[in-house]
Amino acid sequence: SAIHVTQAGSYCDPIKVRTSDEVGQLTSAFNEMMEGLRQRDFIRDTFGRYVTKEVVDELLDTSDGLKLGGEVREVTIMFIDIRGFTPLCKQLGPDQVIAILNSYLSRMSTIIGKYKGTINEFIGDAILTFFGAPVKFGDSPARAVACALAMQLSMEEVNRENRNRGLPSLSMGIGINTGDVIVGNIGSEERAKYGIVGHHINLASRVEGMTVGGQILITPSTYEQIKDGVITRAVHPVKFKGVEEKIDLYDVIGINSPYNLMLPDQTTGSFPLKKPIPVTLHRMKGKKETSSEMKARLTQFSHPRATLEGSDRIDPLQEVRIDLTE
Repeated sequence: SAIHVTQAGSYCDPIKVRTSDEVGQLTSAFNEMMEGLRQRDFIRDTFGRYVTKEVVDELLDTSDGLKLGGEVREVTIMFIDIRGFTPLCKQLGPDQVIAILNSYLSRMSTIIGKYKGTINEFIGDAILTFFGAPVKFGDSPARAVACALAMQLSMEEVNRENRNRGLPSLSMGIGINTGDVIVGNIGSEERAKYGIVGHHINLASRVEGMTVGGQILITPSTYEQIKDGVITRAVHPVKFKGVEEKIDLYDVIGINSPYNLMLPDQTTGSFPLKKPIPVTLHRMKGKKETSSEMKARLTQFSHPRATLEGSDRIDPLQEVRIDLTE
């Protein structure tokens, strides 16, 4: 049996202990060793593709903080998405789409691993990640925000490589939320994964949907735990469907020690146009117009901002479509 376990990795059923002498004690010790090895292999197989080697090693060395079944646990959820990727795909060939997507996801996965996040799944160009499971961290909100900042900072190099390969530049938005979810092994014997379930995931996704490229928005449940160390640019009260009161979303641009990460200043003004350009605005929700058209003038423009002058008020973070009328 020992040869099968050590050489072939084959775990047989526990050997029956028939005596209480040295042979019986040795048999019991062997059974315990075999069960321990079986659990270690299960942990490696279960988490090896979702988290870094360091997290797996920490799981193997942790006597508590891990429950392989389902449990309620507070985690910080991060939803990442490339802005405007769907229309971008229409301009590229299939090989280009796969190349740009694989390169982007590979780099983001490496950064997530560095900050010990768990990748729940890839959804096209989006990534759902959480912090605080399977290993409990007391600083999950700070770790998630630091990870988000590192990811945004890495986009400069991502886009430099894209330009060198003749591919377009990308920008991404990140939404972060903290709350109680159910974590555990989800699926069947044939197909299973370690993941999370709960409405806080949906909220993180909706927060990400409010972002523009290069932006990180976090909910109050995340902000309150790291407010002494996080640096924000603004606070946006937002009304979500199905939620009675507005939720303050904090626009994060930096975090203090021990991470010391800061996004570059993008508050510089745009360039005035010699001749304003007439445009038509449509309030949008997803891909549908939600109001009649509004007339306005484009008076200043630069990357990544513009200034429009019009008579109608537009709420902060309102999605709009701008049509050039000339």
